[in-house]
Amino acid sequence: SWATTDNPRSEAQEQIFDDMREGIVEGGEIDFVLDRRRAIELSLKSAQPGDCVLIAGKGHEPF
Repeated sequence: SWATTDNPRSEAQEQIFDDMREGIVEGGEIDFVLDRRRAIELSLKSAQPGDCVLIAGKGHEPF
């Protein structure tokens, strides 16, 4: 699994990732990727039949 930010503005991405890590259940393995486009590419390329890829957070904005 991969996670990224959508638009951190003045907030440090590493701090956002640290906050996200606090909510991960034990055994969940997530790679945090600073570049949103790269995170999306990685998830789409690794998806297998039956997998679900969720891209959220940008609404009408381009990533």
